[in-house]
Amino acid sequence: MIAQILLKKNFPHVVLVIDPSGTTEELEPVGSLSNDDISDIISGLKELHSADIHVLDIRIGRGREGQVKITDLSTFSLGSEIPINTRYNLPESSYVKAKSDIWCLGCLLFGKNIPKRFMKSQELLDGFLKDSPEYLKIMLKINPNERDLPYTIESNGGCVVQ
Repeated sequence: MIAQILLKKNFPHVVLVIDPSGTTEELEPVGSLSNDDISDIISGLKELHSADIHVLDIRIGRGREGQVKITDLSTFSLGSEIPINTRYNLPESSYVKAKSDIWCLGCLLFGKNIPKRFMKSQELLDGFLKDSPEYLKIMLKINPNERDLPYTIESNGGCVVQ
């Protein structure tokens, strides 16, 4: 079902690794990420959320034309379906769809999981993230209602939230 929706929507920032039609876009591993790469990933997540598709365990790859895309549908959920697992520690006790996806994307971009001991207070987590770019600080909020996806990523690591 999710694969059919993705094929019909033709999301430019999302790729099916195993496409039921038999065609597959091969992706290269992603090394370091530029601000444009981060914007591609954020756009992909927004595309999925607009179709009520949630990913939780976000994985990325680089396409033929250099664009970074979200891959691996093994943990995608549609609507009210709940993903089974994630490799990231979530501060919330239950999955909250798009807001949990934002946390997981923040962890992916941060380059590591956030240890549970830093989730006891926002002040403690902010101290852990003190040298991180601003866009990560808005994605990695303990309270899901305070998390957001940046609209643009600036060259200095700042961001604009829509």
